[in-house]
Amino acid sequence: MAVSLKKYLICAVMLCLAGAARAGTWQGTCVSVLDGDSLMITGAAGKKEVRLYGIDTPEFDQAFGRQARSCTRGLVLDKKVTVEPFEIDKYGRTVAKVRTAEGCVNELLVARGCAWVYRRYCRPGDITAWAALEEKARQQGLGLWSQPGPVPPWDFRSTKRAQENKQVKKTGAAAGFYHGNTGSRVFHAPGCTAYDCKNCTAAFNSLGEALRAGYSPCKKCIDN
Repeated sequence: MAVSLKKYLICAVMLCLAGAARAGTWQGTCVSVLDGDSLMITGAAGKKEVRLYGIDTPEFDQAFGRQARSCTRGLVLDKKVTVEPFEIDKYGRTVAKVRTAEGCVNELLVARGCAWVYRRYCRPGDITAWAALEEKARQQGLGLWSQPGPVPPWDFRSTKRAQENKQVKKTGAAAGFYHGNTGSRVFHAPGCTAYDCKNCTAAFNSLGEALRAGYSPCKKCIDN
C-alpha cells in the first residue's frame, strides 16, 4: 500500500508540474521581428519581447543575418502564435518556444538552415532532435550552410566585442553597428545620411539592443 501511495503522489506531482507549465503558455500576435531570433509579440498582457529558445541566428550585420531575419518574418510576422516560456533573460526578454500553425518556429529555423542549435542554452532532448535537423540542413547546403565556412554567431559576437573594446580604448568613442542619436532617441544603420550625426554617439550591435534602450528606428534606413 505504501508503495502504491508513493507512486500515486509522484504521479500527482508530475501532473501538477505539467499543468503549471501549460498554464504559463500564452497566445498572441507577432507584430515585429527584431532579428532572426528576437520577436515582439502582443498578447493579453501587452507587448513582450521574446527570444527564441535554444537557437541562435546570424547577427544582423553578419553574413546571412538579413536573410535569417527574413526567414523568421515569413514564419511569424502578423501571425497568431503560441508562446511556451522557459525563463526571463538578463535583458528582460521572455525566452521561449514559439509555435504557429506550421509548427515550432525554433525548430523550423534550424531545419531551414536559418539558425544554429544554441547548445549552451538548449536542453538535452531538444539538442538531440534539433542537431539532427541542423546536420541535415548542413548536408543539403540550405540557408546559411550555402556559405563557405559560416561563423557561429556566438563566435562572431565574441570577436566583434574584442575588436570594439580595442577601438574604445584607442579612441574613447563608442562602437557598434547602429548609431543612436542621444537627442532624438532615433537610431540609424550604416549608409544612412544621419549615421554619423553630431549626437549619434550611442552605439548598438542589434535592433533589439537599440529598442531595449528606448531608441526608435530611423524610418528612412531601417525596415522594422
